Amino acid sequence: MTMDYVDHARDSLGSLMQLDLQAGTTLELDAITGSLLRAAARQRLACPTIRELAGEVAQKADIPAPG
Repeated sequence: MTMDYVDHARDSLGSLMQLDLQAGTTLELDAITGSLLRAAARQRLACPTIRELAGEVAQKADIPAPG
């Protein structure tokens, strides 16, 4: 039953950040990924995938990339 629902989910379903981006609402990108990237930097961890994805979202939203 659950997988049947997932297989037939509407195209309009998405993450809250995706829905915010589509609605033109201010994103919580820095609060979510920025804090993680700053904590990682303090531990000398690069997190290139998170940095790249956050950069792509920031570019689409026309906001500064977090970090």
